[in-house]
Amino acid sequence: MLQVMYQVVKKHLKAPYTLMNINSTGQVITCCYNKEYVLGSYPSQSLQEIWFGKKRQKLIHAFDRNDFSLGCHLCKQELDKGHKTLCHIHNECRKLGETGYPTFIAISTAGS
Repeated sequence: MLQVMYQVVKKHLKAPYTLMNINSTGQVITCCYNKEYVLGSYPSQSLQEIWFGKKRQKLIHAFDRNDFSLGCHLCKQELDKGHKTLCHIHNECRKLGETGYPTFIAISTAGS
């Protein structure tokens, strides 16, 4: 049952494919709820290098296997309860960029 739910809800889980969040120290993550899995650090790495890098690819591969162990625990908890995931609240998450680049970039200037 959960496998089917994951497949249906995954349509709304697009953060690893579309979102880039940069905090005030330059750490780059895909989702503001997943602060533990850092993809890279700007400006020591270019945004392109981070976006197309091994850490993001690892996250996507895990995600595609319904493996939420790379910091996506809150969404997994919501799915296990039968709720929509936290990512679902972001309208920007629902659109996949045709170029493979993020469709939404958030930059935090303080309090990250």
